[in-house]
Amino acid sequence: MTLSPTLSRIVTAAGALALVAAATPAFAVSIKSDLVSVGIKGQLQLRANILNDVNYQPAGAAASYSQDFDSVTFAARRARFGFSAKMGDNWKGNFIIRAGETAGISPNATAGGQPSASPAVELFYANLYYTGKTGDIEHEVGMGLDKPFTGESSISSSAYLLPTERVTSLNSTVRGYGVFYKMTGQFFALGVGLVNGENEVNAANGTAAAPIGAIGESRYNGQDKFTYTVRAEIAPGAKLWTAKKQESWAGKEGTQIVLGAEYVNNMGNDSVGDSSWYGVDLTGHWNNLSALIDYRQITNEFGGGNGALAPTAANVIEDVDSTALAIQAGWAFKLDSGYVIEPAVRYSMFDANTDNDNEASNYGTGEYGGSGNSIDLGVNWYWKGHNNKTQLAYQMWSAEDGDGDASIVRLQQSFAF
Repeated sequence: MTLSPTLSRIVTAAGALALVAAATPAFAVSIKSDLVSVGIKGQLQLRANILNDVNYQPAGAAASYSQDFDSVTFAARRARFGFSAKMGDNWKGNFIIRAGETAGISPNATAGGQPSASPAVELFYANLYYTGKTGDIEHEVGMGLDKPFTGESSISSSAYLLPTERVTSLNSTVRGYGVFYKMTGQFFALGVGLVNGENEVNAANGTAAAPIGAIGESRYNGQDKFTYTVRAEIAPGAKLWTAKKQESWAGKEGTQIVLGAEYVNNMGNDSVGDSSWYGVDLTGHWNNLSALIDYRQITNEFGGGNGALAPTAANVIEDVDSTALAIQAGWAFKLDSGYVIEPAVRYSMFDANTDNDNEASNYGTGEYGGSGNSIDLGVNWYWKGHNNKTQLAYQMWSAEDGDGDASIVRLQQSFAF
């Protein structure tokens, strides 16, 4: 029997990741003393992307370049290691590094499609927090390298329903050095963050420029740039509240429903001027059912010409509004063997410019294409909850206008402790 090229690629990728799944136990390592307790943390997500007629534009290629692409690419979606520590009743911290991660279908690719040879090790989290309580309300005050309390950061990537992130998260992520505060009550949470912003922009080519004496100074007058964040979450009552939301509860019994709302303002992004967004999301869990609705309205302040910030008389600054929507659900079946299987579905919409209803775009190299719609159909197999799971998903994407489309199968093995 002869397999079709696409089916053959799926079988090859499935076999490779099946070997990984069989060899990855789930465990936790911790060290305790009278002074401090330290926990070792790790996360590894290995992925195969099986591409079938993807309307694709390699990184570095001309904007007019496009081709239908059929291939299999292997990558580490996440590769992180570090530790968390607690000292006494009030102090805690995290130190996490990562390396070689890629979210797209062409990891670190050039126009020739060749990956880079030596992915860099990067400090991902390095933070300290002081925690305390006043009555029933918990307080956290922190400083360092972290993600502030947002819709993207409020759900651990280990607990995602599908291999890909929500399109709303991909367009609204904040991480940097700053200060953070969060208060959590019996059925609500409120958090704010102040994170370092980005440098001004050179009007000639859109690259980041020095804060002093750069062309961008005429617009920002040498002021410091920061990213401000504020987010609130609330549940109908304490019995329906959870401070640790998940995209999937993997069949865990219980009921939670949490409404979230946020606003973020990024002063002086290095590819546009000011950018900001607001969002609302609703996360629900009822025993076997996990569901989520997430909406983001994003505003970028662009200059004229090449689209980068160019504050000159010849370039008029204008706002470009984008919208992103994700609706998803999964139903988990508990098996007699103790394993859990969970079919899942997601609908996604992204519109890069709400004033243009005829955006013809390629899929690109990321987890979602440009302006358009996509449907993801998936199934998860939980070996040991979210600590060890195998995910298979099929994504169908079509551009807002034109012939751009993509069909992608993603097979991912996740291991976390």
